[in-house]
Amino acid sequence: MSLVKILRWIGIGLGILIGLPSLFLIEENMRGRFLLHRYLNELRARSEKLTVAELAPPPPPTEGNGAPAFFAAARQLDGLKKQCPVAGDSGFAFGLHVPDGRAIVKYRLEQLYTSKRTNTWRDLTNELALAAAPLDDLKRALQQPVLSQPIDYSRGFAAAPFTNFSIIRGSVRWLSWSTINDLHNGNLDAATDDITTIVSTTRLLKDDRLLISELVRMTIARIGLENTWQALQADGWNDAQLARLQQTWQTVGFSDALLCALEMERNMIALEFEKVRRENFSLDALVEMSGDQIMRQVMFAEFPSFCRLLAWRLAWTHLDEFHAFRKTQSALDKICIAASHQQQVSETNEQPDDYRLLFSRFVGDISFRVFQNVCRTETHREMMLAAIAIKRYQLRHGKLPSSLHALAPEFMPSLPHDWMDGKPLRYRVNTDGTFTLYSVGDDGVDNGGEPSGEQNMWRSRDAVWLQPATAEEVADALRKKGR
Repeated sequence: MSLVKILRWIGIGLGILIGLPSLFLIEENMRGRFLLHRYLNELRARSEKLTVAELAPPPPPTEGNGAPAFFAAARQLDGLKKQCPVAGDSGFAFGLHVPDGRAIVKYRLEQLYTSKRTNTWRDLTNELALAAAPLDDLKRALQQPVLSQPIDYSRGFAAAPFTNFSIIRGSVRWLSWSTINDLHNGNLDAATDDITTIVSTTRLLKDDRLLISELVRMTIARIGLENTWQALQADGWNDAQLARLQQTWQTVGFSDALLCALEMERNMIALEFEKVRRENFSLDALVEMSGDQIMRQVMFAEFPSFCRLLAWRLAWTHLDEFHAFRKTQSALDKICIAASHQQQVSETNEQPDDYRLLFSRFVGDISFRVFQNVCRTETHREMMLAAIAIKRYQLRHGKLPSSLHALAPEFMPSLPHDWMDGKPLRYRVNTDGTFTLYSVGDDGVDNGGEPSGEQNMWRSRDAVWLQPATAEEVADALRKKGR
């Protein structure tokens, strides 16, 4: 065979090796475009708004907006952390473990056991006195009719004000310490003021239309719920005080704001995909698409080879965007179902092992986290409202209600709702004079309300309302910890 023929066959072979993969990538690119285009048309037919501009709220007003004053006061509190080692530590009763289904009533402890040291109540009182002025400024700011910060949504996920989130969490930690100190001193009115302020802090991020803001809001709510549980263990409550506490929790909710945030997130995803395609293979732009610091680390650690990344860039960005849209829309639909008190739709964070998809797998994981968080937080809030109503019933009638039906409409407008299965919360009176109040938990299966996890009720099969630990159980926990 002549050299010319050999070279010709080599050329044909190389053409096949290059041509077939190229045709495959072209076909995949066209298929992804078709799927995405068809799905976007379906959403538009449902009157969905599919651009950031359509969903962006108007700029917040300057008049009556307490956000600037709040952040000014919060930064002053942040500057006191080094001078205030107690209030700057979030680990109160750190490492003290009591039996499952029970929790330590912190303000009854003789000393403050934080993660780094043991302190006295006088230490905390002195620190709170040092922070009195910025705490008062912060409370006044939260009483303003508007609490909103400007956000440029056209920047995509880079628009998230991460620095402000840290400042907000720090200020809530101060309010939490103030609540515990007020309860230690037996000042229920002041403790109620602090809890109300913590709940009011969730208003600060309500208009953000960012998923990360909603996750921070739910974190703040959980701190408020934990402090309210602590408060309900105190003696001396009257009906008016409890009614005020109940009203505080009735006025806060998360599903509506979360739906707005998910809609915006869906459209910001489209912005990020456009950025990747426009910037022609920008690794930084792709990593930025995660919008979450933890997810960025995971994506970077698991980042694929150059060849796979190149193939993704050429063939599968539209397919990936299609799956990202579907996952976000699925979370939207499921939250609507849960909020309407219908049968809960189960959700898992299992992702298909599809080599073509790089970003939508993280969208699925974030959507799962958000869906789980809102169901847990709203269920916990419903349990809190029920517990307050039970205490009010007990004050008025001298006994526990025989069922939750006895609470409505005198103490609650309707039966408390379990977001985990769409049914009312479960309740029973125990033979020892206590009560069991519980949700069926993440799996949606009623296991009778027996606690089987740690002090975090969501680690149990059923999420059971915690009972206070006895003095003997607390003493035993202190001995085991060497405190």
